[in-house]
Amino acid sequence: MEEFRLEVAKQIQHDSSSPNAVFEQEPDEVDQLFGCYDTDESPWMDDSSNQIANFLDMPNWEQLGSLEPYSQIQAKEANTFSLYCSTYFILCHLPATTMPHEDLFIQAVEPLHIGQFMFCRITTNQGVVGYGEAGIWGHIEAAGQCIKRFAEYLIGKRAFDIEHHWNVMHRFSYFQGLAINSAISAIDIALWDIKGKALGVPIYELLGGMCRSKARVYCHVYGSTIEAILDECKRKMALGFTAFGQINPFLQEDSNLEYFKTHVQKIRDAIENVKKIRALVGNDVDLLLEVHRRLTPAEAITFCQGIQDTHPLFVEDPIRPENTDAMARVADRIGPVPIGTGERFCTLYEFQALLARNAVEYVRVDVAVCGGITGAKKIAAMAEAHHVQVVPHNPLSPIGLAACLQIAACIPNFSIQEYTTGLEGRTVLTNRSEHLGSDIVDFVPVPVDGFVDIPSGPGLGVNLLADAESIRPPLVQPIKMRLHKDGFVVDE
Repeated sequence: MEEFRLEVAKQIQHDSSSPNAVFEQEPDEVDQLFGCYDTDESPWMDDSSNQIANFLDMPNWEQLGSLEPYSQIQAKEANTFSLYCSTYFILCHLPATTMPHEDLFIQAVEPLHIGQFMFCRITTNQGVVGYGEAGIWGHIEAAGQCIKRFAEYLIGKRAFDIEHHWNVMHRFSYFQGLAINSAISAIDIALWDIKGKALGVPIYELLGGMCRSKARVYCHVYGSTIEAILDECKRKMALGFTAFGQINPFLQEDSNLEYFKTHVQKIRDAIENVKKIRALVGNDVDLLLEVHRRLTPAEAITFCQGIQDTHPLFVEDPIRPENTDAMARVADRIGPVPIGTGERFCTLYEFQALLARNAVEYVRVDVAVCGGITGAKKIAAMAEAHHVQVVPHNPLSPIGLAACLQIAACIPNFSIQEYTTGLEGRTVLTNRSEHLGSDIVDFVPVPVDGFVDIPSGPGLGVNLLADAESIRPPLVQPIKMRLHKDGFVVDE
């Protein structure tokens, strides 16, 4: 089929004044072009090329089925004849930018450490460039080294063979993990970006098409005091957001301060904070509460039971997520309060274990960690089979956001998208957007009334600026944790 497409394209390009030049060939030659080598069963007849040429001038291609098959065309061949017509029509009427071309091969694979972000840039022999992002923000240097390692395999390979490359990178070694899978994710996103750009379509068109034209988004609300959180809520409501996330009911306190609270102080203060936020925003805003793994199962059950009447959309990572049995135990005991988790998972099998135990209602798939667009689509399908919604995790740049939005566009069980609006006080959204990293890309979807349009440009629809590396020097996350009064580490 690919050889056929290329051959037809050459014929069309050979005589641009006659887009139907291919039909001027002898019928036998055309049949061979299509793979119909048995001329006794050929659907073509002496004037078939004129029929098709005339048909191609019709303004509405839905008239495809209107051609009457001549007596020489057997009924069983009519569908084949129509298929040829439709294929010719599409090839002859595609814009020049999407005309079929020779295969794209990977020429260069580069990690780009820009600010706190790690990107992957892949360049093809035809000059098509794709971008992806790695999501392991705490160890992005490791992801960058893995991208370099995979470059040894990828250079010289077909850029379109995404599923094959995905499996090779996952399976060639016994060892996986977050750094490796983040690198695979960045590469996978970049390859999908290339494929979309080469074909002139958004990535979601290659994944089954659009389910929705907009994605609901939630902004971040930070605060080291409940008063600061409430002020931030007021500002974000004024900007039109209808969902607030990253809300820490235990407060975003200075990590340099040693920590100590009694059990009752910790739980009751947090419950009271959630109730104050709900009282302020009323029913106009959904709350996504970020517990960030700080509780034991017993504490998580007590806390979630105490906020049932505030009806949060979900509580995220109430405990450390690695033990899915423990997460299931919490989910079973907290009544109507849903759990969201999964941002730290990087394989299909981790999500499968979570779903099989009914331990989650909202999977936090991180497209830049779980295997890219390829991995996220697989996980979303598993979640759909369990009637579980998908809330893509993205604390990253607009490149990561664009990858998430391609998934949001094409899966039926998408719920809401994380939109990283910066730290406390960064609240002004302009037409340039205050999304984290908006200064290093050429486009950022801007929320309107709590929704963003799905990017309609080819590929991701977002590209790094040529001078992005000079705008943001590389940053490395310092290894630091808050300490308890007794000297041990505190999960926050």
